[in-house]
Amino acid sequence: MSDTLICVLCCHNFHPDLLAAAQEEGWSDVQVMAYPVRCGRPAMRWEELEPLLLPGTSGVVILGRACLTGLDAPPDHWPMTRIDRQAECFHLVAGKTLVAEAISRGAYLITPTWLATWPDHLASMGFQSDQAGEFFHDFARELLLLDTAILPDADDRLREFGAAVRLPVRRLAVGLDYTRLLLQRAVNGLRWETERQRARQKELRQTRDMADLSAAMDFLGRLVLLKDEPEAIAAIEEMFRMLFAPTEFHFAGWVDGAWQSMDRIPPALQEQIRQLHREWAWTRSGEGFLLRLDRAGHTVGTIAIDHLAFPHFRERYLDTARSLLGICTLVIENARTLQRIKWTEAALRQATNTLLQESEIRFEATFEQAAVGIALVSPEGRWLRVNRKLCQIVGYDHDALLNLTFQEITHPEDLDTDLDYVQRMLARQIENYAMEKRYFRRDGSVVWINLTVSLVWKADTTPDYFIAVIEEIQARKEAEAALRESGENLREARRLAGLGDWKWDLRTDTHTWSEEIYRLYGRDPALPPASYPEVRSYFTPESWTSMAAAIEQSMATGKPYVCDAEVIPGDGGPHRWITTRGESLYDADGRILMLRGTVQDITERKHAEEEIRLLNAELEQRVQQRTAELEAVNQELKEFVYVASHDLQEPLRTMNSYAEFLREDVGEATLNESAQEDLRFITDAAKRMQTLVWDLLAYSRSGRLEVRHRPVALNDCLAAVQENLQTSMVESHASVTWEDLPTVRGEATSLISVFQNLIGNGIKFRRPGVDPILRVEAEANGALWVIRVRDNGIGMEGKYLEQIFQPFKRLHSKKEYPGTGLGLAIVRKIVERHGGVIQVESTPGHGSLFTLTLPAWIGQNQNPPDREAVP
Repeated sequence: MSDTLICVLCCHNFHPDLLAAAQEEGWSDVQVMAYPVRCGRPAMRWEELEPLLLPGTSGVVILGRACLTGLDAPPDHWPMTRIDRQAECFHLVAGKTLVAEAISRGAYLITPTWLATWPDHLASMGFQSDQAGEFFHDFARELLLLDTAILPDADDRLREFGAAVRLPVRRLAVGLDYTRLLLQRAVNGLRWETERQRARQKELRQTRDMADLSAAMDFLGRLVLLKDEPEAIAAIEEMFRMLFAPTEFHFAGWVDGAWQSMDRIPPALQEQIRQLHREWAWTRSGEGFLLRLDRAGHTVGTIAIDHLAFPHFRERYLDTARSLLGICTLVIENARTLQRIKWTEAALRQATNTLLQESEIRFEATFEQAAVGIALVSPEGRWLRVNRKLCQIVGYDHDALLNLTFQEITHPEDLDTDLDYVQRMLARQIENYAMEKRYFRRDGSVVWINLTVSLVWKADTTPDYFIAVIEEIQARKEAEAALRESGENLREARRLAGLGDWKWDLRTDTHTWSEEIYRLYGRDPALPPASYPEVRSYFTPESWTSMAAAIEQSMATGKPYVCDAEVIPGDGGPHRWITTRGESLYDADGRILMLRGTVQDITERKHAEEEIRLLNAELEQRVQQRTAELEAVNQELKEFVYVASHDLQEPLRTMNSYAEFLREDVGEATLNESAQEDLRFITDAAKRMQTLVWDLLAYSRSGRLEVRHRPVALNDCLAAVQENLQTSMVESHASVTWEDLPTVRGEATSLISVFQNLIGNGIKFRRPGVDPILRVEAEANGALWVIRVRDNGIGMEGKYLEQIFQPFKRLHSKKEYPGTGLGLAIVRKIVERHGGVIQVESTPGHGSLFTLTLPAWIGQNQNPPDREAVP
């Protein structure tokens, strides 16, 4: 063992990592010791650490963070001690940037040592392995192992730990390089302090070198602050030139097994440097010396000083230089360590950034594609970020929802409870909460959701934002309501239906009755159910005989039975009728285990059947009587209509005839204008009356129309209508068009009347100066044809569309448009007698559209349409 022994004290959780790093360095004078994990509770004391020091310890390095809380300056009797406090414990294995970014992303950092005994750690925290999930979910999104590769089964243990706390896991290979660099810096810092003390002691012993050493110490103070190797070498050169005033100063660095900067050194010195295997040697000129910089068997480089200004002081200069050699070595090694730390941090930062970008992409995909709504909400309640599912649940688009608060869309009956939870969480009384509540959707409807909320805090302990998970449960709520209603309806239905159920367990000969059976049998509910032989007392003999036979047959054949029976209630109430049903249940060997069934009260049905039988007989007699009376009245009505029409038309014909006689006898030329006007009034009134009588007869006949099931070709009907209205069409310049109209089932004459009325109205109710244009179209609709008759006439207002089909309902005066007001009423009667309907759509000044349905002729093997029936 060397003359120095450095004890490195560290937390138990990082001891294996630091020990492995120290072993890779190959230090023979460094021992890594572990102190128990304290995390600052209670404060660490020097008395607890002192037993860890090995005999002969010349320096102590203490590494950690929370465990070192309370440690001040070490006692006076302690060896040289350096306390290296980290901002985070994890800085012992990873850079500050990497650790800070991982924690800010919600990672829970662990080391291999901690992972190796994670169940013990959870137990020390007061959790079982399956109970820590909620605790970890409150502040972490994932588990991140800072893997230094010292735990062989790290993958398996990490998966087990992640499954226990229900968090995703990730490994980040940090290696031991960072720990080695950190350990080198801490140990070298202590060594530097030790060397510095030795140099001071030597300075005291060698008063003659006081001036030089004092100057050297000033440079050493500057060297400690240097973090760049070229600057450190330049400062060392400046120090040596000031101390020894050499003509030549050279430094050759040994890096990764090769000499650096040798091309700047004279060849003679290059050869000496390569051949130097001990601590120092004189130069070949004899006016200088070479110094080898070593640390724990590792070569750092070689300093060459030649052609001293005062060569006779070379021995003295050599002693001084050798006293500074250790510090120079530490300064250069420290600069290299800092550079490697920077490189390592840069590499780790780049790897971390890559991982963070990948993590962000995965988070974004998870956030947007989640099957539940997810949102980030400000402490005031404003939506900060929402996913697509939440927008679908509440019916708002993304931007519209971000302009609202959750209070604005929460149902008033749920808002107070929700806000109370929020206040309790902000007061740190609870860590999260869940509740069922209602939101108002954008269309005003209400949707039930299940809400789970947690709160994220800032580093300064102020609230940052809420994380809300929203699951739609509208279907479940509706199902629960329907289920409750169904259960209530079932119970009420069983009561109203008088339905009871029973069981007979043949293995134990026990009977089970529902409450309704007790009521039907009139048995005291306090008594047990009646046994099979005993129950016969509740039935008439005839009913019991038939029911017992049915039960015996069911037990023999295994088939269910149904039979009606008359009940004699045990409480003396009136007899009742029931329908009893039953079936047998068997075991695997075919033995009957149980009989079960139902009993339903059918007393009212029995009474109703008897009443219906009597009423049917009475009704049959009354129907026959009424039918005879209606037939007699109908016959009288027919005779009256024909007689009335004849008697009404005869005076009208007489009025017309005598008006013509009067005009011929007197002479139209001798009649004054007033008399001629009177005769015209008489003649026109008689004609209108005659038209009214004809229309009344047509209306009466349309109501009694018996439609024959004959095929009618509508093309032929339209051709007949066009021929009948030829004069009106020529006078009004009207046109009627149609294409391939179908064959329907009905009466040809009646359908001609329908289309003649509709087309005639289209011609009559035309707009001034506009030629009437009418179009007839047809469209199939199952077993019906939809016929549309469109005109470009005067049209009508919507409030009159239903009135025009009523008898005598006119929208215009007789002077404007003559007629009796019965045409469309007759059309409706005919269409309805054919089993169809008629409707109208109209716009004033743009015409009307009449739509009617007629049954299609579907008899493929029937005779073709009867064209001779079309006049």
